[in-house]
Amino acid sequence: MSDKQMQNEHYNDEIDLADLVLSLWRGKWLVIGVTFLTLLVAVAYLKLVPKTYTSSLQIAPLSSAQADVYRELNSTEFIAVDEQILLSLLIQDLQSYDGIEQFIKEYDYIAQTTDETDYEFAQRLRGSAYNFSITSVEANNIQHKWVVDIVTHDVELANKILHAALGLANANVNVELEKMLSRRIDQHVRKLKHELENIEHTRLNIVARYETVTKARIAELSEQAQIARTLGIDNGTLSSQTYNGLSALVTTGNVDQTLYLYGYLALEKEIQLLAERDSVALYIPSLASLDDQQRVLMQDPVVARAQEIFAITPIGTEQFEAAEYDMASMSYKSKTKTSLVLALSIVLGGMLGVFVLLIRNAVMVKTPKSKMHRPY
Repeated sequence: MSDKQMQNEHYNDEIDLADLVLSLWRGKWLVIGVTFLTLLVAVAYLKLVPKTYTSSLQIAPLSSAQADVYRELNSTEFIAVDEQILLSLLIQDLQSYDGIEQFIKEYDYIAQTTDETDYEFAQRLRGSAYNFSITSVEANNIQHKWVVDIVTHDVELANKILHAALGLANANVNVELEKMLSRRIDQHVRKLKHELENIEHTRLNIVARYETVTKARIAELSEQAQIARTLGIDNGTLSSQTYNGLSALVTTGNVDQTLYLYGYLALEKEIQLLAERDSVALYIPSLASLDDQQRVLMQDPVVARAQEIFAITPIGTEQFEAAEYDMASMSYKSKTKTSLVLALSIVLGGMLGVFVLLIRNAVMVKTPKSKMHRPY
């Protein structure tokens, strides 16, 4: 290519670029108009489409000072209460999502449509409740904190729902602890009752056995006393009549069969004393041990002490708190990037305006002037 041709081509390029700039300048109002229309569409989109906001609430265990009020109650072994247990009970109640669903319905956060079945609405309700997600965050090796992450279109209602659900969960934990302690006390009382019943049954069996043995003893003594009378042995001595078979009976070694040798006076006196015993406990050594056990159980102080200690805790009162959280610390951020949407609409609007302008110019260039100014 010669130098002259290269110069002509460079000159033509300069002319084309100058024409393009001139064309853009002449069509600036078209570009501005298209850009403005695009911006209006973006503004309408931002106005019509609900904005989505996000926020988080941290739920932490009570401080050691706040939980210290339960230390003495734990020593009763009826119930275990510390900051982590209280937090866990609160989170368990929240994670059921029953409270959140209850207040979503109560505050009309979502409403059932006329063409929506109860099942479909329940599914949508649960999906809406899951916008209040509850996750664990490890604070250290011992304690854990929890975070409620919220995604919502209505900040005010979302705050009301979460506040009410937390209040309900706190109240539920309060009631559950009261019921738990009551159940444990009832279990302890039943245990004491059963042990006392067992002691009483054992006592009755021992007394019944004693009475049976005593009756058998009286019967045996009566028989031996009758033999003594027959033989004339009144006071452990033989009568004047010789009883040839006496030595043979004595040498058998069976004492019970030779009690008559004591004489009927001693035997009948023993029978009389056995029959006239009023307090059998005095003659049964094992009953004393059972009576001691019974007395200890009847004087058991554990329940009274547990109830006394329980009364000084916040459980069962309006001052009860299962965890720490601060609703005022919540700040909501919009997931909708308004500035980005507006900036993109301006950029895209400008590009679209330039594209429309170029198409219009191309159409005008291809249209013969004779057609553009055709006489009527």
